Amino acid sequence: MDERKAAEQSLENSDLWLGKIFQAQADAVIIVNLERKIVNLNQAAERMLGYSLKEIIDLPRQIFHVDEEHHARFSEYLDEAFQKGGAFQTEFEFKRKDGTTFPLEITFSPLIANQGKFLGLVGVARDITYRKQVEKELRESNRRLEVALSELQTTQQQVIQQERLRAIGTMASGIAHDFNNELFAILGYTELLLDNPETLKDIERVTKTLKEINVVAQGAAKVVGRLREFYRHREAGEVFQPLDIHPLIEQAISLTQPKWKDQALADGVTVNVMHEVADVPRFLGSESELRELLTNLIMNGVDAMPGGGTLSIRSMQKEDKVILEVSDTGTGMSEEVRRRCFEPFFSTKGERGTGLGLAMVYGIIKRHNGTIEIESELGKGTTFRVILPLQKETTSTVQGEAVVKRTIQGPFRIMVVEDEPRVRDIMTQYLTEDGHTVTAATNGREALEKFRPNTFDLIITDKAMPEMNGDKLASIIKQLEPRRPIILVSGFGDMMGTAGELPKDVDLVLSKPTTLTQLRAAIAKVTGT
Repeated sequence: MDERKAAEQSLENSDLWLGKIFQAQADAVIIVNLERKIVNLNQAAERMLGYSLKEIIDLPRQIFHVDEEHHARFSEYLDEAFQKGGAFQTEFEFKRKDGTTFPLEITFSPLIANQGKFLGLVGVARDITYRKQVEKELRESNRRLEVALSELQTTQQQVIQQERLRAIGTMASGIAHDFNNELFAILGYTELLLDNPETLKDIERVTKTLKEINVVAQGAAKVVGRLREFYRHREAGEVFQPLDIHPLIEQAISLTQPKWKDQALADGVTVNVMHEVADVPRFLGSESELRELLTNLIMNGVDAMPGGGTLSIRSMQKEDKVILEVSDTGTGMSEEVRRRCFEPFFSTKGERGTGLGLAMVYGIIKRHNGTIEIESELGKGTTFRVILPLQKETTSTVQGEAVVKRTIQGPFRIMVVEDEPRVRDIMTQYLTEDGHTVTAATNGREALEKFRPNTFDLIITDKAMPEMNGDKLASIIKQLEPRRPIILVSGFGDMMGTAGELPKDVDLVLSKPTTLTQLRAAIAKVTGT
């Protein structure tokens, strides 16, 4: 008898403790019976919903939902949980007694009696208004950060473009200077011949003058060709090509001449440029990027010598490294400037600089897996030492463009397509003098009207023409005669080659102006003769 009373007392104490635990929960606890009705809830649930237990028992469940759609969806989840006798978790918008709505996260678990009988569901609910607000603010913050990042990237690209345009402007002024000198010689020689007809009888003098004009004209073409050194399009995963550092140094010195010579002399100062090149083997790298690197270092050194001085460029090999040194006798750097000089947008030049020249140098060096060292002392100058790995060329390195070889014997039947009369006439005379039969057309559409299968051995076409350009013409001809060789002649030929923009239906691209020697070599290459 005593044992029975003890058991009953223990059960009553257990129920008492469970009731206290139920009410003490910080989260709302709701019990739903098999009829889908709320039969019990703790004080936290009453505070959250604004209803007492007595009020809730007499109210339909949809009173807590925002609308009928929410009620229907919630009921589906609840019915599925009852049918499977399992649990589910969801988030829903609920409505309080005062009509305000709030997001609720609720987890239902099965309520099981001692004998394993399924009695209903126990739901633990939490008001997640604060969490939702934080998530919303985080999404908005992320959106603002994305916008700011996009604006920063746009600004960075604009500043980089500004830096390159500044460099191009300096180079272009020198190129224009050199081109005008060449043009002066051409105009002078031709005027001397035209104004003095009697000199035309002197064959030796005329021949000499014409040779001079030809040499000067080729020099002018090279001057214009220097512009392409700043045109490049680097694709992701670009394969480095074998290169010789010596021509790069000479080109960089030539390209920056307007800065260290012409502009300096105009400002009343003298800058001497010296270079010492050791015997460095060819190695793999990006020609355009390393030229840009040297150009930036030279211009930076000249800027550091406002009163003039000496700029020295040296190259050498040390074990498996190629070393480039650019030294100036200028103002030197403080420790802080030396430490920060490669930071983007950091500049000591005021409005004259964007702070990206050395940052671009650093990026180029990193892409070549190299390093850079700086030695500087205030009042005594600075030395930049670029150290690059000596990656030697392999037999798998691809050089030049792929050209389909032909085995056609000349002289050839050639169609010349060119809209500029003088160029068309000169090209026709070139080919006719070599014994070829030439048919001329002024644009792509006229060329197609004259074209017949097996009528021409070779097509030579300009790129930019009215009505139909050379690319389109080549595409149509290749559809009609896939093996017919086509040479594209363009004033942008060098730039197209540098950028890797060779049309797929063209066998070879020639740059204007084209010499007879270059034209002969191109014909031989595409015909295999």
